Amino acid sequence: MLRLPILPLLAAVALAAGCGGGEETPEGVPPADWAQSVCGALSDWQTSLQEQSQGLTSEVLEAKDPEAAKQQISDFLSDVIVETETMIGVVESAGQPAVDEGGAIAGDFQDGLQQMRSAFNDAASDVEAVPTDDPQAFQQQLTQIGQDLQTQGAAIGKTLGEIDEQYDADELSQAFDDTPACKEFVEGSG
Repeated sequence: MLRLPILPLLAAVALAAGCGGGEETPEGVPPADWAQSVCGALSDWQTSLQEQSQGLTSEVLEAKDPEAAKQQISDFLSDVIVETETMIGVVESAGQPAVDEGGAIAGDFQDGLQQMRSAFNDAASDVEAVPTDDPQAFQQQLTQIGQDLQTQGAAIGKTLGEIDEQYDADELSQAFDDTPACKEFVEGSG
C-alpha cells in the first residue's frame, strides 16, 4: 500500500499559500503598457488637433463674413470635443498602472483630462455666444476665448505633469521615461 505523506504535503501547501511575502503586487496593467497606452492616446490626439488647427487660421481669415468664420471655429471645436472624448475613452480603457496608488494616479490623470474636455466645451459655448454684428467685438472675444483655452491648457498640462511628482511610483516614472510616445509630454512638463 502506498502511503502519501499527507501532513508534510499539507504543511508545504499551507506554507506556500501563506508566503506570498508581505508585498502584494498592485492591481493593474504593467506600468510600461499603461504609459504606452496613455501617451499613445495623448500623442495621437495632439497630432490630430495640430493637423486640424493648421488650416483653421487661414480658413477663418478667408471666411466671407463673421458668421462663416464663427461656424468654422464652432466646427473645429466640435471636432476637438469628439477627438477629446475618443482620447479620454482610450485612457480610461487603459485601466490603472500596477504600482502603489495606481488607481489614484489613473483617477487624477482622468480628472485632468475631464478638465480639458470641460475647457473645450466651455470654449464651444463661448464661441456660440460671440456676436457677429460687430467685427471688432467679434475679433476681441474670439481672441479672449483662444487665450483662455491656452491658459486652461497650460494649467491642465502642469497638473498632469505634477502627477508624476505627487506619487512615489519609480517604476511608472521609468516607464514614462522609456516610452517614446511619452517623451514629448515628460520633457514638456519639466
